Amino acid sequence: MTSAGEPKITDFGISASIEPGGAGLLDSFKGTMCYMSPERVENGDYDFAADVWSLGLTVLECGLGR
Repeated sequence: MTSAGEPKITDFGISASIEPGGAGLLDSFKGTMCYMSPERVENGDYDFAADVWSLGLTVLECGLGR
C-alpha cells in the first residue's frame, strides 16, 4: 500500500499451479525470506498454509503501517 492508500501488486512470476487431487506440496526455494513460513526457511516441503503465513505477515504490515 502506498502512503495514499493505493494498493500495489507484486510480480507473480514464481507462482505455481497445483492440480486438483495433486499432492499439494511444493519444494522450491524462491521468494522473499522475511515473508517465508518456517518450513520454507528450513527448505522443506510446503503447501497452501505457507501462503496463509505470508498473507498474515502482509496484513500485519498493512495494519501496523510499517
